[in-house]
Amino acid sequence: MFGKNARRLIALFREVVRADDCDSMQYLNRYASEIEVTRQLLEYLYLAEADKRSHLGWRPTRLLLEIMNQRKKLKLWSDKPVPREDRLIIELLCDAAFGDARHTYPGGSFRLAFGVLYRLGLMQLTREGDVGANQHLLRLFADAHYSRWSVSVTRQALRETVSAWEELRREELRLWGEIQEELWEEAVAEELRAKERLSAKPRSRPLPTLVKERRHLASTTFGSPRCRQRAVADDDIQASKISSARESAPDDHRH
Repeated sequence: MFGKNARRLIALFREVVRADDCDSMQYLNRYASEIEVTRQLLEYLYLAEADKRSHLGWRPTRLLLEIMNQRKKLKLWSDKPVPREDRLIIELLCDAAFGDARHTYPGGSFRLAFGVLYRLGLMQLTREGDVGANQHLLRLFADAHYSRWSVSVTRQALRETVSAWEELRREELRLWGEIQEELWEEAVAEELRAKERLSAKPRSRPLPTLVKERRHLASTTFGSPRCRQRAVADDDIQASKISSARESAPDDHRH
């Protein structure tokens, strides 16, 4: 029913909180809240990880299994007084693992969690009852803290990089919009200039004006009346041909 690692954890829990009147499933149900607190503490120290296939919902990491295999070799009792700094580490570990929620837990919620740390040989206990973290727990706490700190810094740097890239992208789009607007204004201005040039071209003069100018030129250039008459006759013939050609041309060529 229970896996090997789950059975080892339950046996470890029973060393701290004994309950001989219930089986393993009843034990998990009875001390579910304290086991959850223990999970949070072990998970913060990277000694536990989620596992949906386990009855506990989590499992021990390889590091925790190594500690469990070596715990009989560790010295639980300390003949020396626990330094103040080592006692303070326990308080800092609670703040880091549980935050402000630690003050909302009912009394006795932490006895299983820290009892497990003690049974694992990660805490020192004097015969007078003083407890504190040993060097092994201090290293675990430091590794967990700085690992999370580095991840937090990396995420913050990533967010800043993404924000800077988005700002640069917005600036590029803004500049490209201004360039497109300038190109459009230049194209419109060029089209207007082209229309003005077309409207400023001199139009071809009508045929009667040409004939009058030709006759005036003939009268002033040629001296004899016969020459003037011949020029006028040539103009009349040329004008007649042009008029006939225009009348016989299709409508699209007249325009």
